Amino acid sequence: MSIPVYQQIKDILREEIRQGKYKAGNTIPSVNQLAKDFSTSRNTSVKAIADLVHEGIVYTVQGKGTIVSDLRKEVKESKPMKKRNSSVLYIVILLADFDNINKMST
Repeated sequence: MSIPVYQQIKDILREEIRQGKYKAGNTIPSVNQLAKDFSTSRNTSVKAIADLVHEGIVYTVQGKGTIVSDLRKEVKESKPMKKRNSSVLYIVILLADFDNINKMST
């Protein structure tokens, strides 16, 4: 079973970012350029970029292109969550008797 082309593009871009070819704040090639470079459709390139955006590796800015995220900054700025014993943080139940609201306010 072969690896889909969008996955190949995504893997190559991820590796190039990891190796420093594209640093945080740099733009990566456009979807049109990627489609040309990989001899594929524009939609295939869009899918690869969309997956990288979803993973937080890159983000897009209209008119500027796709920019490499600064993952080290995000890790540094994030605050650790307090450890809890339960996997459920909060459960809130709101019950209202709308038929009796007017009776209660008088």
